[in-house]
Amino acid sequence: MRLTGLTDSEKRVRTDFLAGGRTSFETGDPAADTRSVGATWGPERTLRAAFIRGLIEEAGDRRAPLRVVGARIVGPLELEYLELGYSLSFANCWFQDEIDLHDTRLRRLNLRGTRLAGLNASLTRVEATVVMHMTRVEGRVRLDHAVIGGELLITDAHLLHPGDVALRAERIRVGGDLMLWGTTIQGRTVLRDAKVDGVMSMERARLHAPAEEALDAARIQVGSDFLADDLHAEGTVRLSGADIQGILRLANAKLSNPGATTLEAYQAKIGADLQCYRGFDSDGLVRITGAHIAGHARFDAATLRGNGTTALDARYTDIGGAARLRTTQTAGALRFTSAHIANDLDFREARLVSSVTELGLGPVFGGGATAGFPGAGTVSAPGFTSSPSSDPSAGSSPSPLPSAGTSAVASTPGNSGSPTAATTANTATPAPNSLSPDPASSSAPVSTSSPSPSSTSSAASAAAAPSSRSSAPTSPPPPPNLLFLGNLHAGELTLRFAAPPAGGIHLANAQVGVLNDDPACWPPHFTRDGFVYERIAEPGPVRSRIAWLARESAGYRPGPYEQLATVYRRQGLDGEARRVLLAKQRARRRTLSLAARPWGLIQDAAVGYGYRPERALGWLAALLITGVVVFGVHHPVPLGPDKAPPFNPLIYSLDLLLPVINFGQGRAYIATGGWQWIAYLLTAAGWILATTIAAGVARAVNRA
Repeated sequence: MRLTGLTDSEKRVRTDFLAGGRTSFETGDPAADTRSVGATWGPERTLRAAFIRGLIEEAGDRRAPLRVVGARIVGPLELEYLELGYSLSFANCWFQDEIDLHDTRLRRLNLRGTRLAGLNASLTRVEATVVMHMTRVEGRVRLDHAVIGGELLITDAHLLHPGDVALRAERIRVGGDLMLWGTTIQGRTVLRDAKVDGVMSMERARLHAPAEEALDAARIQVGSDFLADDLHAEGTVRLSGADIQGILRLANAKLSNPGATTLEAYQAKIGADLQCYRGFDSDGLVRITGAHIAGHARFDAATLRGNGTTALDARYTDIGGAARLRTTQTAGALRFTSAHIANDLDFREARLVSSVTELGLGPVFGGGATAGFPGAGTVSAPGFTSSPSSDPSAGSSPSPLPSAGTSAVASTPGNSGSPTAATTANTATPAPNSLSPDPASSSAPVSTSSPSPSSTSSAASAAAAPSSRSSAPTSPPPPPNLLFLGNLHAGELTLRFAAPPAGGIHLANAQVGVLNDDPACWPPHFTRDGFVYERIAEPGPVRSRIAWLARESAGYRPGPYEQLATVYRRQGLDGEARRVLLAKQRARRRTLSLAARPWGLIQDAAVGYGYRPERALGWLAALLITGVVVFGVHHPVPLGPDKAPPFNPLIYSLDLLLPVINFGQGRAYIATGGWQWIAYLLTAAGWILATTIAAGVARAVNRA
């Protein structure tokens, strides 16, 4: 194909290309070369897109790259289905229309510092690297099913397509690193089923898709680390089913999706640590349900504001190291139901409250809804500016949490502002045969719809009118649970909060190796029936432990007492174990009817239910002294004067007190008058004492 009718600038490009050189139209004047005035560049630096297509077709099998700097390209650049054995480089250029590289083969693609109206590179194969450093795209970037042998560098760029998909790269294959650090993206980013052999980096990125999926990277495969330090995201960051060979790090990341989900890593596989720490701030639910984390799950010094009901959902999570929430602030429930944690689950100095207002914090981004997002509204970046653009998604209600690996369901006006959506997100359908909702974690949705005037006035009248019937005062219901640890398996559980949580703790059927806690830090209400721990790191005074047992929300349960006694014995503290079992019997007695309690009181006073046998000797000595004194002064009358042995008040008193032993004195003498009641009292006391001793000893022997 022979090119005709070329402009001077096009002839220049053709000459340089055929010579293997580079064509630069830059003047050296920064004000004249900036992309913000690219639309005004004159014919001296303007190229027709059709010319570039013709030039490439004319070149045939050439291997030299096509390199253009500082040009204005008008018309759509249609390079689809081409087999290019060389690189394309358009640096600091201004494209009026979209570049179409669909199903094209080329060596390398460089769009550094260029302004684009869109890029379609789906099914494209690039042998080496794709560079889009400081590129500005006012439209959609499509990289679906693309194969890039080297790195994909979209760094410090601006991808602007608000209310729609700004970057779509489903099933992309990247042989090196995928870098999005420092990039601002208005609109959704879709990386579903992508495969990155190297590092995935979104450090300092700004994702802006309020109430939508800011990043949908479901089932992404990353051969190394996924780094997102200082990430700012409005909308959901979805990593459901992701397979990350290295660490997943979001240090100092700020995620905002009020009332819905910020980070969704349902059934993700992480080959090292999950690090949401050091300033990590989430205004919404963090969900890692069913995830497999080979290393540690770290939320140290993080702020989890929750979605109105739940701050962190880690049910069924398998963690090969420790789960650390040291100095973490949370508003809403933390759910570790049925989680498996090899090492420590650590809440040292954590602060757990029920609502975000109790945290007393400002907005996540320190300002309005778009603070920290230069892409929202007027965009300013080196070399260009743009006018504000409307965002159809702004103000839409958060969508319910979808199943793993699926896109969020679009919200409807009917659920705008309603916590029902958040509740739905918190109870998303689990995977078959693996995940099921935590029955202890379900919460009924609360209506926040505005009342009608009639209902408001009726309610006010009802509140103002005196009650026609007097009702007994009732105590307020206990606060809802904030920490769900039912069926948890952990090597160690550290519960040393900065202050007692503002809600209860659910520990039913949890199993931990070591309980490292401070009894004073426990909330007033908790459930621990079936809670098993092998050792207590710091047993502390047994009195405080007994008071800790007495605060069981469900009332008296024998299991927690027996568990604590077993642990004390295992740690060689037999005396403390007996005191716990005695406290158990006393707590049980309080559950009996009034008619059944006296016998328990007698056993407690006599021998401490068998756990205080020394009391029996004291009672025996006191009763014996009473008998000796009384009958030493007022001798009983002999029944047979000729056959009665000499009277001995000590032996006589022993005969009355010991029901199974007969020294002969009790049958030879009988007290008379009012003193016979003393004899009856000693006999009854002896039987009671013997019975309680026998019952207590039997109980203690059985327990041993």
